[in-house]
Amino acid sequence: MLQSQRLLLDTNVYGSLVEIPERTWLIEGLRRNNSIVCGSVVIRQELRNIPKKKLVGNEKTRNLCLNLYDALVEEKRNYIVSNLIEVAAKTYYENYLGNDSWKEIEKDFLIVATSSIHKVNIVISNDENTMASKEAINAYTAGNMKFQIETPKFIKLEEFRQLLK
Repeated sequence: MLQSQRLLLDTNVYGSLVEIPERTWLIEGLRRNNSIVCGSVVIRQELRNIPKKKLVGNEKTRNLCLNLYDALVEEKRNYIVSNLIEVAAKTYYENYLGNDSWKEIEKDFLIVATSSIHKVNIVISNDENTMASKEAINAYTAGNMKFQIETPKFIKLEEFRQLLK
């Protein structure tokens, strides 16, 4: 159950959601559970970077993803990257024991720092290689302990679908 949770959907989740023809379960489930979807300018920019020629059926994937993002995330919850978020993300990297360079993992760390600072309870992501890897979650936990803030829980899209139903 997702009663009154603050959620953030990772960029890859929007791409997966637009490939599902029927999405009324999403809107109805969020409304029924009184859950709020938060966002990040980092995610919205990544969605804008989807190639214009990529299609889902006859529609442009980029437009579908951006429209879904805008429908789910109110403007006041489309969080910017503040100095505090940058500091938190860099602290994660200092605690990160994985093999990715800062350039490779920066966006993921900024998204999680945004989630942590804005008290997002759950991040939905299918990215087990970087954002939701064991090494990354350990880095978030260590960094957030320093700042005395909570680390969001990470779940996959399929688990999210089950919780909304």
